[in-house]
Amino acid sequence: SYFNVFQFDQALGSVSMGIFLGLVLGKPLGISLASFIAVKLHVGEMPAKASWVMLIAVACLGGIGFTMSIFVDTLSFGDQAPEITARLRDMGKVAVLMGSLCAGILGSVLINIVHGIESRKAVKA
Repeated sequence: SYFNVFQFDQALGSVSMGIFLGLVLGKPLGISLASFIAVKLHVGEMPAKASWVMLIAVACLGGIGFTMSIFVDTLSFGDQAPEITARLRDMGKVAVLMGSLCAGILGSVLINIVHGIESRKAVKA
C-alpha cells in the first residue's frame, strides 16, 4: 500500500520512510539547531517574547515542503528500471504528502500547547 510509509521492500528499500522522517523530524531538528547556533554565535537573536520551545514548535511547520521535496523526488530515481522508477516516484510523492501533513498537524498542535502553557504562566506572573 502506498500509504504505509514505514514499509520496507527488498527491491525498493525504505525510501518513503526516509522522506517521511526527513520532513517530520529532520527539518525541525535542522531549523532548531541552525537557529540555536546562530543565536550562540551572535549572528542572530531571538525575538523578545520568543522561547526556544515555541521556536521548536514553529520549526515543525518547516516540514511542510511539497515543492522542493517533490522536485527532488522526481530527479532522484532516474537510474533504475522504468517500473521501479515509477513506483519509487509514486511512493516518494505519497511520503512527501504524508510527511507534510503530519508535520503541519504536529506543528499546529505543539504551537497551541506551548501557547497555552506560556499564556497560563504569563497570567500567574
